[in-house]
Amino acid sequence: MERIGQGRTAEIYAYSNEHIMKLYRMDFPLEAVQNEFRISELVFKKGLPVP
Repeated sequence: MERIGQGRTAEIYAYSNEHIMKLYRMDFPLEAVQNEFRISELVFKKGLPVP
């Protein structure tokens, strides 16, 4: 996989032509990861694009 981005909290990899994988850093709190997932899920259910 090719790393296509990185930031303070995670690294982003191209998983396929249509998908990415976000790997959070080990020191990033699990609660924050879960919160981001819930928000992304709500946005997706409203029909808006999410990564």
